[in-house]
Amino acid sequence: VVWLNADGSLREVWNGPQEQTFRDIRSIATGPEGDLYVADYHNGVYRRTLAGEVDVFGIDHPEIVIPLLDGSFYISASGGFAHYNAAGQLLYKQWIPNGGINSLQDMLILPDATLLVMFDGSDYGNIDATLINHLDTKGERLEEVVSSIHELDHLSQPGAFAVSPQGQVWALDQEVDYSSDIVFLNRLVHLDQDGNLLASFESLDGDDLDCEHYALAAPSDQSVWIADPCNQLVMQVGTDGQVIRRWGAAGINPGQFSLPRALVL
Repeated sequence: VVWLNADGSLREVWNGPQEQTFRDIRSIATGPEGDLYVADYHNGVYRRTLAGEVDVFGIDHPEIVIPLLDGSFYISASGGFAHYNAAGQLLYKQWIPNGGINSLQDMLILPDATLLVMFDGSDYGNIDATLINHLDTKGERLEEVVSSIHELDHLSQPGAFAVSPQGQVWALDQEVDYSSDIVFLNRLVHLDQDGNLLASFESLDGDDLDCEHYALAAPSDQSVWIADPCNQLVMQVGTDGQVIRRWGAAGINPGQFSLPRALVL
């Protein structure tokens, strides 16, 4: 895990506790007290406090971790969603509707502690099954926001999305070209609170969005942050599609990345 200062300079690199280094980080998040949460697919979930104390929770194959204000946290793992208390004790678990963990695309926590979940049924041969579900704090479905990719007026197959505090949505929409070698063709889409299209960009500073996986974070309506694992960089993009700033290069030294696949601000 790499900490960067606001100016992009390196603050710290953490490879995990001395007795157990990270093996396969799938996501990271910060809690309300500044604690760092790390979901390691092979080792479980780590929580590191600002004082440097580390707790390790033996959770099988965690993918996404989302901490809540009360110290509890959500995990997507082993084919479903689970809610754990601050001590790492399981509160409940629910299976993902109509799909397993391999279909999970993304999930977000809303201010009322309910969840928005995006998963893709195309893993099961059904390209018309990209779903966005609204789940309550018990994992029960409140609403099927989108039941088909054809209901998304401005998106075909979204792979990652982020919601600003004001409710605007940034999404990376993906199409795959199987005509020769597999090519991923992405576009960055910006929607308002009602789902109306504000802007769409197929390239940033002349560079195509042709990576398979990206990570997004939207701290405001004015810009979105993107982690690009193919080009080993992190960039901030404005509402006009212009890159405001970017950091990173291939490598393992300060200011470099090997495969940035999760991003938190």
